[in-house]
Amino acid sequence: TDSCLFLSPLVFLQPRDEPVRLTGGRRNTLELERLRGLDRLGRLALGPREYIGLVRLGQVYRRLPVLLGSHHVVEGVLDLRRRELQQTLILRHKLILATRNYMDEHGFIEVETPILTKATPEGARDYVVPSRVHKGEFYALPQSPQIYKQILMVAGFDRYFQMARCFRDEDLRADRQPEFTQIDVEASFVEAEDILVLMEGLMARLSEVAEIDASLPFPRLTWAEAMDRFGSDRPDLRFGLEIEDWTEATASLDFGIVRSAVTAGGRVRGFRLSGGARLSRRQIEAIENEAKATGAPGLLWAKCTEEGASGPIGKFLQPEHVVSMGVQAGD
Repeated sequence: TDSCLFLSPLVFLQPRDEPVRLTGGRRNTLELERLRGLDRLGRLALGPREYIGLVRLGQVYRRLPVLLGSHHVVEGVLDLRRRELQQTLILRHKLILATRNYMDEHGFIEVETPILTKATPEGARDYVVPSRVHKGEFYALPQSPQIYKQILMVAGFDRYFQMARCFRDEDLRADRQPEFTQIDVEASFVEAEDILVLMEGLMARLSEVAEIDASLPFPRLTWAEAMDRFGSDRPDLRFGLEIEDWTEATASLDFGIVRSAVTAGGRVRGFRLSGGARLSRRQIEAIENEAKATGAPGLLWAKCTEEGASGPIGKFLQPEHVVSMGVQAGD
């Protein structure tokens, strides 16, 4: 079954999300061996996403880790039997297939470039592989196939793409790991609009395969607009807290910090948290500490209720300021 793997004389059980009880074995009486110690089988409850190794009574085998998802081979086999991981791998296959078909339809050919290559200046450290033939010299694993782009373009391959394996010796990030695959697209004699339209079509095709709604055309932002509204050059548009410019709205505000900043040519910018008046002082202090940790000298905040505004800057806000800033009661 999906929850039991027999590697005689070992038996591995992978319970589903609900706890289960074991009351017997397969043909022979079995003895349980776990990292937490050796117990008699009897009646034992296992928690979710946990498996155990069972051995025949009187025989001793090496102890097996109990947590699913580590780097051991047996655990990897059991992990890959999970429906979630299998569906992920199948979806990846479909996305790559759709990418190849789409790029072929638009006149691109797929090119594969070498993995063992020469180091090129990139944003991270290289992984190096020693050469057996050339003593004392090393190959570098590509961070991206930069060195071959110019060669292929000059040779006349003016439209090609690659499912490029990339290797970067750097700290882990939310969207980066030491080894990853990227879709690398190269084209000559094109304008920015050509690339935007091509990539929009590809994303729409992949979204269709993944059953995600992605209607065309995609909204477009200049770099300056993205930084001004979201403070990031790759904003998540689902995130609603846009930064607003309140320089004119607070021009008559009798608050020294704001007035001196505007006089020096600065701007007053902030965002409105709908329903934010419910935040406690401790929660606001935690947000302020986060702001200071990123380099801000502090955080000016105000709560707006039916009785009026409160907070460090709230007592300086007049009703006309609140209206001009678009703030409502409860914000």
